[in-house]
Amino acid sequence: MKFYKKIFVIFSALILLADICCPRSAICISVKKEEEMGREFMRVVLEHFKLIEDPFIVNYVNKIGN
Repeated sequence: MKFYKKIFVIFSALILLADICCPRSAICISVKKEEEMGREFMRVVLEHFKLIEDPFIVNYVNKIGN
C-alpha cells in the first residue's frame, strides 16, 4: 500500500510541476490584443449606453474613485 501512495504523490507532484512550468498560452494575451479588446468593449458600451458628461458629476465620481 505504501508503494501506491508514493507513486500517487510523485505523480501528483509531477502534474503540478508540469502545470507551473508550462503555462498555457491561451491565458496570455498581448498588449496589442488587450488594447483591441478594450476599444471593442468601449464601442459596444457607447452603442448601448449614454455616458454622463456633466463636469460636476464627472468630478464628483472621480473624487469618490480616488
